[in-house]
Amino acid sequence: MAIELYTVGMCLYNVYKYSTQKLYMTTKMLNQFVVSAVQREVSIGNFLVNRYKEKLGFFEKKYNIQTKDFLKKFESGELGDAEDYFEWFSAAEAEKHWENKLKELKGM
Repeated sequence: MAIELYTVGMCLYNVYKYSTQKLYMTTKMLNQFVVSAVQREVSIGNFLVNRYKEKLGFFEKKYNIQTKDFLKKFESGELGDAEDYFEWFSAAEAEKHWENKLKELKGM
């Protein structure tokens, strides 16, 4: 009887030990996956911010006005409805969106 209880105890201990190790490995793998996904998103965000900044720089040079000044005039209706203005506005909004998203991601 004592040997049977010892065997049962060892079996239960091994099941516990294995499931704990498996849980740790699963948690570790999940953590690595999340870190990798966040790093990928940061990389994509940096790329997009740089592209939008290039586009904003193009419009600033073309119209000889800074984006922040353009936005004030555009939003107040001073500039009209030229297609470039809407593209410029969209690029500025997208750049701002990705800058904010990058701050959130880097704060994780």
